[in-house]
Amino acid sequence: MRNFNSTKVNDNVLNGLILVIRLFVGISMLTHALPKFEKLIANDNIEFINFLGLGSAISLVLVVFAELLCSVFIIFGFITRLAAIPLMITMLGLLRFLSFMVQIPMRQKN
Repeated sequence: MRNFNSTKVNDNVLNGLILVIRLFVGISMLTHALPKFEKLIANDNIEFINFLGLGSAISLVLVVFAELLCSVFIIFGFITRLAAIPLMITMLGLLRFLSFMVQIPMRQKN
C-alpha cells in the first residue's frame, strides 16, 4: 500500500518534470530567437532596441546569443544554470524597456 502523505520525492517524477520545464523554456526561447537570428544574418539595416547602451547591433548580437545558443544549452541540459543567466538578463532588459514604453498611471494623492 502506498502512503500518499509521504514527503519523499520520486526521483523519476522529479527528473521528468525538470525535463519538461527545460524543454518548454528552451523551445519557447528558441522560437523567439529565430526571427532575430534571421534579422541578424540579413544584410539589412539593423533596427533593435539599445537596452544596454552599446548600440543596437551589439545588443541584437547579445540577445541572439542569449536566446539561441543558451536556449539550445538548456534544451540539452548542458550547463543549464550558467545558460539561464544570459536569458534572465535579457528578460530583465526587456522588462526595463517595456516599463519605459508603457507608462503605468500612478494614483494621485488628493
